[in-house]
Amino acid sequence: MIGIGSVECIAVLAIAILIVDPSDWPVIIRTLRRMWHGAMRVYHEIMGQCQAIESQLDETETP
Repeated sequence: MIGIGSVECIAVLAIAILIVDPSDWPVIIRTLRRMWHGAMRVYHEIMGQCQAIESQLDETETP
């Protein structure tokens, strides 16, 4: 599985803290929070659809 490790994440965060102006952090945090909520909304929608499909399959498999 491709992903970012904890060491890489800490390194990126440390560099970002050093580079980004402190007055920009509230905007960045709001943007990240909005993106996270959007991603979670899509995730929950997909999981709900998967559960609906599984329940339909279970109903058709029972004799």
